[in-house]
Amino acid sequence: MIKKTEREATMRKTLLILTLIVLFIMSGISAAVFAFVEIAPIHPEGKLFQMQDHLEHAMLVFYINPTSKSWYELKILDKRVKGLDNIAGKQEEAQHINNVWVELDHVLKRFQDGNSDDIENLRLHFVKTLSTIQKSMNQFIYLKENFPIEFSLALEELNQLKILAENDSNPLSGLYVLNQALMKNDTKVSSLLNSAPERQDTIDPRKIPFLPGSTGANHQFFPLMGKHAELTCEGCHSGLTYEGLPDQCVECHLAVLPDNHYQGVCSLCHTATGWVPTFFNHSVALATDCQSCHLVNKPANHFSGQCSSCHSTTAWIPASFDHAIAGATNCQSCHNKNKPTNHFSGQCSACHSINAWIPASFNHAIAGATDCQSCHSGNKPANHFSGQCSACHSTNVWRPASFNHAAMGATDCQGCHSGNKPANHFSGQCSACHSTNAWRPASFNHAAIGATDCQGCHSGNKPANHFAGQCSDCHSTDSWGGANFSHSFPLNHGDANGECAQCHPSGGSSWTCFNCHSQSKMTEKHVDKGIPDYVTRCMECHGNGKKNDD
Repeated sequence: MIKKTEREATMRKTLLILTLIVLFIMSGISAAVFAFVEIAPIHPEGKLFQMQDHLEHAMLVFYINPTSKSWYELKILDKRVKGLDNIAGKQEEAQHINNVWVELDHVLKRFQDGNSDDIENLRLHFVKTLSTIQKSMNQFIYLKENFPIEFSLALEELNQLKILAENDSNPLSGLYVLNQALMKNDTKVSSLLNSAPERQDTIDPRKIPFLPGSTGANHQFFPLMGKHAELTCEGCHSGLTYEGLPDQCVECHLAVLPDNHYQGVCSLCHTATGWVPTFFNHSVALATDCQSCHLVNKPANHFSGQCSSCHSTTAWIPASFDHAIAGATNCQSCHNKNKPTNHFSGQCSACHSINAWIPASFNHAIAGATDCQSCHSGNKPANHFSGQCSACHSTNVWRPASFNHAAMGATDCQGCHSGNKPANHFSGQCSACHSTNAWRPASFNHAAIGATDCQGCHSGNKPANHFAGQCSDCHSTDSWGGANFSHSFPLNHGDANGECAQCHPSGGSSWTCFNCHSQSKMTEKHVDKGIPDYVTRCMECHGNGKKNDD
């Protein structure tokens, strides 16, 4: 047993150490990821930039409300803007400013989520950031010299956005739509990645028959942002076809549309940067009936009401069901399948809260439960008390239990406790020895029971060669120990050798000397001495077991 305990203690220590090691490793990894996202420098031309950009936006899940998400997007934008002055005059101007444009688009879309219109500091910070971008771009040389038209257009669009943002009458949540309205064909802010030096595998733009001064020469009607900027001209303009090509997302991407996908405009969820991450604005899309889109997402036996009763528009999990808003008052209608076998058939609210199944607290009074047997008959051990559970147990737990014999009118102990008796036990009522609290300690009242014949009960308790008389000659009714037996006559007298029956053939206090001594000779001798009644007076002369003839 000791070795087993030591092994268990060693296993617990080992498990604790392993748990601490895993937690330490996970903490280190988390700290490394956090440091990579928050501290590592932003270099769009670097190989790890895409990973860092993805992790930065993944951190949005830790921000609860739309306002905090907007502040975080602004923080990412500030990181993109930081360092623009350092690449002025270099070819990297195009790639850096394009990343600023992409993040600027994210910020505007995040503003659409609402709850940001009354945050004055948010508007002031955004306008300040736009001013910083303008200041940095005014120092650009490479784009200004090599692509003056595209560069001027970008500055113009940036200035228009700044004017919209500075106007307090324009809500932040509407800046994205207002900014789009200022551009033709509802296009986005122009990307500058298409302003990179001409590659050998692209079409020579001088062969494209655009009219002089046409906006098509700058691709203003469909800005090449994100993934679109990575395409070659031939990717869309096969066969030297330039007019009449589709400019709507679904016309090109219909083949990759999953089954049962949202049928609205792709730009409500996706950006040109990639399919993921997606940002669907239910308010802008006027999506109020969740079932119309998300019916296929429901698990079997799911709540049939609106998704918004439990879920937010951000993610399925975590979900919080508001029973009051959903008007859910009948627990059984939804949760009947959650019940274990032989479970309470009443309403779930009698035991459970609307937050979780456990812990559960059954209110017997609210449930009107007065008949314990109707629910708890299956909990009874064999030969258990057949009365109501409340006679012993409380409504909180089974143990401890306290049976009130008086309240139940239980006077016949044998009726319940006959099975608890050891072999050869006292056949009378249990109450003669035991209390109603516990079996031990027990105290037998001989006088109250009228027990006068010790042998009737205690014959089996006698050691070998024990005194054959009544127990009370030596023992009290309290305990066997502390016996008081007075025997002045030598126990080794004659041939007795401690055998009580030699002198006490009838037991008790009666005795005889004639088992060893001849009665006739003894009579003759004592008569000669003038002691005719010697039989009852032996001890007067022979108390020490000797002759004492004188």
